[in-house]
Amino acid sequence: MKYLICSLLLLAVLVLGCWLTAGRVAALTDQIVQTLDSAYHAALRGDMAAASQAVESAHARWQDHQGFWGCFLRHAETDDLTYSFESMRCYAQLADTEETLSRIVELQAMLHHLADMELPHYYNFL
Repeated sequence: MKYLICSLLLLAVLVLGCWLTAGRVAALTDQIVQTLDSAYHAALRGDMAAASQAVESAHARWQDHQGFWGCFLRHAETDDLTYSFESMRCYAQLADTEETLSRIVELQAMLHHLADMELPHYYNFL
C-alpha cells in the first residue's frame, strides 16, 4: 500500500511539474512572439530601425531566460532557436527586409512548436 501511495504521489508531482513548466514556456514564448510580431509589422512598413529594435528586444527576452530554457527544455531545440535569433538579428541590422520577415516568421513557428512540445500528454508519462 505504501508503494502505491508513493507512486501516485510521484505521478501527481510529475504531472504538476509538467503542467507548470508547460505554462511557463507558453507564457514566455507568447511574449517573445508578440515582440516579434511588432518587428514583423515594422519591417512590413519599411521601418527597419523599429524592426531591428523589436528584434533586439525579443532576443534580450530570450537571453534573460536562458537558464530556464537550459534546465527544462531539450537543448537541440533551444540551440536551434538561439542560432535562428542570431541570424534574424544579423538580417535586421543589415536592413534586409525580405530576409528579416522570413526569419521572423520562421522563428515564430519554432517558438510555437517549442510551447506545443511541452504540453503534457498521457504518452509522456506512460
